[in-house]
Parts: sequence; structure tokens; C-alpha cells
Amino acid sequence: MEGGISHAVLSAWERILSLLRWIAGFSKPAQWLLVPLKLGLVVFVYHHFFYNVFLAMWGKMGRMEAVLHAVFNIYILFNIFFNYIMCVLRGPGFTIQHLPFVDQRGVLSHRVCKHCQAPKPPRSHHCHFCQRCVLRMDHHCPWTVGCVGFRNHRYFVLWLIYLGMGCGYVAVATFLNGYARCLFGDLSLFDKMCDFDVSFVFAFTTSIALVCGGFVGLQMFLAARNQTSATMCSTDPADTQYDLGMATNLEQFLGYPPLDLRWLLPHLDLPRGDGARFRTKYTILKPVRLVEL
Repeated sequence: MEGGISHAVLSAWERILSLLRWIAGFSKPAQWLLVPLKLGLVVFVYHHFFYNVFLAMWGKMGRMEAVLHAVFNIYILFNIFFNYIMCVLRGPGFTIQHLPFVDQRGVLSHRVCKHCQAPKPPRSHHCHFCQRCVLRMDHHCPWTVGCVGFRNHRYFVLWLIYLGMGCGYVAVATFLNGYARCLFGDLSLFDKMCDFDVSFVFAFTTSIALVCGGFVGLQMFLAARNQTSATMCSTDPADTQYDLGMATNLEQFLGYPPLDLRWLLPHLDLPRGDGARFRTKYTILKPVRLVEL
């Protein structure tokens, strides 16, 4: 009886996955068309913020303060665009078909994926939407038109950080320079600040800032433990062997020590390593490149 129930559940799950794969494959061109629309939404929000709030702020600032605010906004906008585009274009990194894999001990491994028959290094997972094995997979993200993995994970987190910072700045500036003044009796601003456009921008940026803050907190927590979203609920003791201590884990993920803020700057360099083998508590690695370029 239990076997029959388990078989029925597995069959239903396979049907659901098949439907989701069909939808993902059918809408792939549409997802690529949505990339400029997503970036256009950022432009839309900043456009309305600039004309409805920032210009009013500009007239009340000193010259140096106004320049600092302008430079900050330009820097945030550039990093939102840069990290998002790099995350989409660079991709997560996939295992290469028909290439033998040498594990940490230098032993030829014959471990292959049962779905795509490709070599399956440690920490890689098969994505049922991309139909390929992803190196150090974190999750499949429809916002980035693919998976987040070894090659683009850092860009994804930086995109979330700067998107959250930008939305937080817009929300706070809108509140302090509009709604707060209305509450304190400056009713001359009431009509302007209660326009639908400004109200939408305030509500939208507040919600996005909170969501991004939560995601960044989760991603940095997992990075500090050298885990990914795909393994955070795993009970396999083997998944803990990559935890080399918080400082080392974060340096491995960010490319720099956590207190070295250069990791926040735009960069084009690939992550350290090959995406197929990783330092553990018990091994020392020899360089092998198995990442598909």
C-alpha cells in the first residue's frame, strides 16, 4: 500500500516537473525579452523619483551635499545594471559532457547525472528547468533567465545588495522629503507627494528594499557557512566538509576578505577555482579546469 502511494506521489511530481519544464522552455524567448523590461522598471522608478522628489531635495541642499547625492545615485544605478547584466550573461557554469572528472584525491570518478548523463562533480545539481547540471548550484531564478551557480553567484548577491540600497535610498528620501513634511504641517507639499506616481514609487521601493534585505541576509548567512540554497536543508554530513570557518568561507565567496570592501566594486574576474572541486577540511586541491566557458 505504501509503495503504491509513493509511486503515485512520484508520478504526480514528475508530471508537475514536466509541465513546469514545458512552460519554462516555451517562455524562454519571452524571458529574454523581459530582461530590458526589468531594467526599464528601474529607470521608471528613478525617473519619477528624480522629477518628483530629488529636484525638490536639490534646491534645499548645499552644493557639495547635492554632488554627493548625485554621485551616490549614479554609482548605485551603474552597479544595479552592471551586476544584473553580468549575472545573466555569465551564467552559472555547467558541467561538460563526456569529460572525465578527477576528484579531490586524484581518482578518476565515474559519477554521472542520471538525468543528463553528464559528469556530476560534488556540489553540482541537475536543474530540471535548464536540463543541465549546474556547478555549485544555488537555485534557478526566473529573474536572471536561468540558474544562479558557481560563475554568477557573486554577481547575483551584489545585484541584490545594490538594488536593495537603491530602493532603500529612494524610499527614505521620498518619506523624509514628502510624507514626513506633510505630517508636520507643510501642506503645500501634500498634493504633490500624494500623486499616484510618487505613492507607487514609495510603496514599490519600500517592499523591494525589504525583500532584497531578507534575501541578502540569507545569502550571506549561507556563504558564511559555505552552503547554498540547494543544500541548506540537507542532512548529509558530507555537505559540512566545505565549511572552512566564517572568514575563509566569505573570502572564498566574495573574492576578497570580508572587511576588504573591494568586493563591492564592479569586476570582471571569474571566481577562484574551477567550480568542480573545492577545498574541504580534509583535502588540498590541485588545479583542474572543468568549467564550460
